[in-house]
Amino acid sequence: YMKQIDFNDIIIAGSLFEGKVMNRYYSLYAGKLSRLQAHALSLVCDNPGLLSKDIARAQSVPKQYASQIVKKLLAEGLIYNQPSIKDKRTQLLYPTKLGMEVLKEYTAKSNADFLERTSALTSDEMEQLLSAFSTLRRLLEKID
Repeated sequence: YMKQIDFNDIIIAGSLFEGKVMNRYYSLYAGKLSRLQAHALSLVCDNPGLLSKDIARAQSVPKQYASQIVKKLLAEGLIYNQPSIKDKRTQLLYPTKLGMEVLKEYTAKSNADFLERTSALTSDEMEQLLSAFSTLRRLLEKID
């Protein structure tokens, strides 16, 4: 692929996404969970039985830092750990009922906020935006 890459477009799109979508989403958790803790809770709720190292990989943080995130979620009663049947030393992570409720509450708030802020878009533009998010995720997951 030989097309000239416009990194300025990439940087601006990333900054706009960060400012208009992600910062608003994570601000809903302000005072309760950090951005990485909120993301880790989402990962565990979406993937019960996850390992701490999976969180580290998904967040691109050292395993020790992911362990601290997990400790906070455990202390808050949002997740629990259980030894693996294959290897008792391995602790699998599962969401608690409270963790699922917290994630559901904040997801609902985030969805309402997002829909309100995108109300100026036509239905076609909204469909294009949501399709672009899906396409971007699918393509970025293919990159190392």
